[in-house]
Amino acid sequence: MSVQPTYLLYASCVPVSGAKRKIICDLQRNGYVPIPDGLYEILTRHRGKSHKDIKAAYENKYDQIIDDYFKMLVQHEFAFACTDPNLFPELSLDWKAPFPVFNAILDRDNNSAYDLRSAVSQLSGINCKYLQLRFFDPIDGAALTELLQYFETIRSATIGLEVLVPAAPGFTSTDARKLLSTFDRLNKITLHGSPGEFSIEEVRNKRFLISMPTSVDSEAHCGIIDPELFSINIKAFTEAKKFNSCLNGKISVDRKGFIRNCPSMQEDFGHLDDTSLAEASSHPDFRARWQMTKDEVNVCRDCEFRYICTDCRAYTQDNEADGKPLKCGYDPYTGEWASTAPSNRLRTRVRAQKTASSSPA
Repeated sequence: MSVQPTYLLYASCVPVSGAKRKIICDLQRNGYVPIPDGLYEILTRHRGKSHKDIKAAYENKYDQIIDDYFKMLVQHEFAFACTDPNLFPELSLDWKAPFPVFNAILDRDNNSAYDLRSAVSQLSGINCKYLQLRFFDPIDGAALTELLQYFETIRSATIGLEVLVPAAPGFTSTDARKLLSTFDRLNKITLHGSPGEFSIEEVRNKRFLISMPTSVDSEAHCGIIDPELFSINIKAFTEAKKFNSCLNGKISVDRKGFIRNCPSMQEDFGHLDDTSLAEASSHPDFRARWQMTKDEVNVCRDCEFRYICTDCRAYTQDNEADGKPLKCGYDPYTGEWASTAPSNRLRTRVRAQKTASSSPA
């Protein structure tokens, strides 16, 4: 008597249900595919059952459809046949980080008076791994070089550094290429307000220069929700299941020197002049923001993209703490994005954030 096969999804292929649609998130190949409701039910309610038993569960009324489902899954390498499903456990959704604060944003403009070097040193002291420096006003190459050299003189824990700076006569693409070729921790420079079209240049291995025509002149440029910003991988997916996909492990200093979860958030936890980053990041209310998952956010909890999507708690519908991100145009109840195409300004910002990113900030 032959053993009936059991079809299982590969562990990195995870089905997710939304109000209107179901999808399989392929966390190894960094993509997703929509699937029928019936297939989602088979993959979740009947996981581990033999092919024969699944057909029997539906009184053999849909045998051909079930055959076609599994044929498609195997053909596209989402599933495989086995005889002992107990040998293939589901993917662990645990998520851990070695340090509580692991990414940061420091904003600057011409009126910023806080001590930038002190902020960098403090971030190193709390073992922050990724840092994004955003300059809203022009900074000359010499000043930026001096700051980057400071990174070399301290025992910085930072392993990924990104700089957003206006394109200006005092700092050109030539200056940017030189810095990317010199400083190993520097992964990306974005020249915003650049003439011409959006472009990406790999200066050296995984060191990128991005030029974009949009000017990033304030913190209000963040919070965009767009398919181009989806993060479809095991790390991002498991983090989003347990924590907020934008704010978890993040600390920021706004242009005026106030410490916030994000520069766009209303609540601050002191000023850098009188409060340390370690003290602010240890505050229970500060860390509470890290805990809000998409399963707790209105509308988002019914979205099939909730574990691969970014989030925004700064700009929300009706300014509610659990409101849907204000800059999201997707309706999970119809399965449609807003009919109005994103503006060029939004699109270039999205592409700049997504491309060549080595930092979750």
